[in-house]
Amino acid sequence: MTSLRTERLELRPARCSDLEAFHEIMSDPRAMAFWSTPPYTNIETTREWLGSMIEGGPRSRDFVIALDGRVVGKAGVWQIPESGIILHPDSWGRGIAREALTAIIAYLWETTDTPRLTVDIDPRNDRSLALFEGLGFVETGRAERTFCIDGVWADSIYLALDRPAANRQRRATVRSSPRRRQPQGPAKPPASISGCTSPVRRQGRPSAPLSGDCTRERMHPMPRDALPLFISDLSDFTKKLRLGLAAETETPSHLALLGLIARSAGYSNFQELKASTPPTPKPDPSVTRALRVFDDQGRMTRWPTGQKVQWLCLWPFWTQIPPRSKMTEKEINEILKAGNLFGDHVVLRRYLVDYQMVSLTRDGSVYERIEQSPPPEALAFLAALKAQRPSKDGGRFSRKATTPS
Repeated sequence: MTSLRTERLELRPARCSDLEAFHEIMSDPRAMAFWSTPPYTNIETTREWLGSMIEGGPRSRDFVIALDGRVVGKAGVWQIPESGIILHPDSWGRGIAREALTAIIAYLWETTDTPRLTVDIDPRNDRSLALFEGLGFVETGRAERTFCIDGVWADSIYLALDRPAANRQRRATVRSSPRRRQPQGPAKPPASISGCTSPVRRQGRPSAPLSGDCTRERMHPMPRDALPLFISDLSDFTKKLRLGLAAETETPSHLALLGLIARSAGYSNFQELKASTPPTPKPDPSVTRALRVFDDQGRMTRWPTGQKVQWLCLWPFWTQIPPRSKMTEKEINEILKAGNLFGDHVVLRRYLVDYQMVSLTRDGSVYERIEQSPPPEALAFLAALKAQRPSKDGGRFSRKATTPS
């Protein structure tokens, strides 16, 4: 990802050296008042969050905001088209958020094909609402009780910004001309679930909520495959790796380091290394943890901890929702109630929407399953869940899973 410059700001990719600066922000209750987690009390939590930002992904365009060499926040899209921003409270009210987002939005229109950008803001976050409305975002819907933090519900306002018509025309022209098409670089490997931002909200809110430059950010769990590397000559590999590192002007990014390791081992790039050796399958501990949440009838007995485990536990419910069928809230509730024993179908319904497994109309009246191919971890979990049930049982989840045709 490139770096951008504005009149006052440097917008650049994240680095490991940004840890202390970001921990100062992520541990500040004012900055985190409307974030998707409580303030980070442990720097290791910030390290994991920063690691996920550095690794990014093919649909991530997150920029560090630096003012006079000091890191004051970050802005961009963690996964296109969902945007967000967080700033150090010392930088509020100085136009920094607007200056950064204006440059980033222009960059996104020029370098991506996304037709719109979206943002999810707490209705009490007046500052962020004014910021994004001033940038041209318009409200597309509202939802109540979208996040539950320690028994306290929070609501959402959804806003969107459509790609300008002139920019759509220009992007279409660029895509139609092979001579002007920019070469695509290798995709970054997906980020570890341990570094994702949890959609679970704060454990409590201040009695007088603070309005700051902070929007909600949600992250979906992504798989990571083990990739073996055979080195025939360790001495030669070490020499090439040392020379490659010495040629770097700064600490290489995760992707750059993967490419450097691959070239030192004799491959032309990381993609060639990845294609040459199939990943060695390893048991996923999250699948084992998710299985413990279900009884022998395939019913969920409790809501688990751990974002990836929660995500896996939603797939049995997804399979029971009829494909390509519009459902009322009452109809989808019947499915969710039948499949759980802990009595909170509202949490299940909300997370199905949050994880983009079920869509919801703007007025909140119609639900529909989002057709998709379950990823390998989900398929492994569904197979293991089916295997642990008796061959004949009366549970709600005993019928054959419905997968997209």
